[in-house]
Amino acid sequence: LGTKYIRTYLSTSPLGIKVVELADSDWSRAFGVFLLTPVFLFYLMLSFFIQSIRRYTPLGKPLKGSEEKNLHFQVETQKYFTALRNWEWGSVLLKVMWIGVFWIVVVIGIGRLVNIFLSWLSGELAGLDLVVTTAVFFVAGLIMFLLPPVPGLPIYFCGGVVLSKTAEDSAGFSFIMAALYSVFICSLLKGAAIVLQQKVIGQIIGAKSVYVRSLVNINSLELRAMKKIMAVPGFSIPKVAVLVGGPDWPTSVLTGIMKLSLWQMLLGSVPVIITIFPVCFAGAVILKGDQGIYGVLNPVLLTLSVIIQLTPFFVAVHYIAKAAVVYKDELDAEPLDQEVENYDKEKELGKKWNFVLNKWERLAVPVKVLHVVMCVLTVVSNIALWIGGEACFVPFEVTDTIEETLDGDVTNLVILPFGGIMLLMAVIPWVYLFIFGQAQGCRIKQRIKHDTPLPEGENLEEASFALFNVSFFSAKNLRVLLAHQSQSFEVLNPGEVLDNDDLYDNDDDEEVIA
Repeated sequence: LGTKYIRTYLSTSPLGIKVVELADSDWSRAFGVFLLTPVFLFYLMLSFFIQSIRRYTPLGKPLKGSEEKNLHFQVETQKYFTALRNWEWGSVLLKVMWIGVFWIVVVIGIGRLVNIFLSWLSGELAGLDLVVTTAVFFVAGLIMFLLPPVPGLPIYFCGGVVLSKTAEDSAGFSFIMAALYSVFICSLLKGAAIVLQQKVIGQIIGAKSVYVRSLVNINSLELRAMKKIMAVPGFSIPKVAVLVGGPDWPTSVLTGIMKLSLWQMLLGSVPVIITIFPVCFAGAVILKGDQGIYGVLNPVLLTLSVIIQLTPFFVAVHYIAKAAVVYKDELDAEPLDQEVENYDKEKELGKKWNFVLNKWERLAVPVKVLHVVMCVLTVVSNIALWIGGEACFVPFEVTDTIEETLDGDVTNLVILPFGGIMLLMAVIPWVYLFIFGQAQGCRIKQRIKHDTPLPEGENLEEASFALFNVSFFSAKNLRVLLAHQSQSFEVLNPGEVLDNDDLYDNDDDEEVIA
């Protein structure tokens, strides 16, 4: 493709534009600090070492001018320092801590606890009749699907382990038929979860709450574009991509809040069986051990399932971004949720004050020190718990047993003392976030109560994390942008109208983007 094409795509396509904007958001900066701090520190050491060699020895490229000779780091590194000084560190550091909370709870905590629960469930169901095993697994799996942080993949994997084994042992199924049985039951389970998540949690509970509708940003352009895609009857690539590639709980609940047709959502979710199939088969294969071809199939099937899961996700992101541009004028003309609009206006002043008071230059020195210390604890503990997981936790898979692997005690999952120390280091920033949030909330309420005016001449908006927020780009503006920046895309005439076929036609991506 070449760098020229990539630059053109990033500067002209709806998704490319949002990728560039996302990369410059405070959330992206925080994620970079969270993941890349050790790499950046190594880079600084290397830069300092190279610069010192160039300053004090005849080796290396000669330094140019007295200014470069006085630098402790290479010129390229100084450019990074300049860019970092312009970051809004008060906002970035808080977001680093929140990413740490999410990482510990969802990626590390939930993943391990789900494995333990499913392992326990598998042991309890061992030896039972197929009908009883299926019923208990179905109810337990449905309850787990109703928990927001729990993904579907470990549930499907457990279904492959438990249901296929029981089908073989008690019902006399062949291996293939037993694995297909687990795929069938897990598909029914996914459908039942969609019904409860959409109709009960989304439509009955979420849709009636102004706070929830505001929290999910129901009036945002991206969600309205998503709703337009999902409202198309039957099957379409964008609709299926959103329903199959989106996170299980949030996607179904959002469709309920949007009050979309349940039957259409179930119909569009039928291709999810393609995702369930390799995961259930991987669970069935793992019981066969490393004998012959089975030892090769398990990692292949798990890798395939991840690829199948991620592919529709990125396709969904692409089409939502595209729809947000193509239908922007139409979506802007639609009436907004007025209750949410009024609620957001009431909260807008508080959001602006929160951003102002979190500015780095307005924070007291002790608070700055605490911010930095808590971020260091967050980064160190999360990296240790993630990369050095085997030094913190006893390895535990769905196929293991609590009695054998953990000596019958779940608390033995944490390896002491190192694992306990890292968990403690990870939890301390949570307490700090709570205390700081309460104190900051009191400061904001005091300023609103006394009608304190916001400071003038300051930017009161932080860099956005909204991936598809393209309010700056109307269809007309994007045509002009494309006409000036790229000749590799075919630009539509101003009077042309795009319909659904334009949006969903993969063969005409360039025309659709234009």
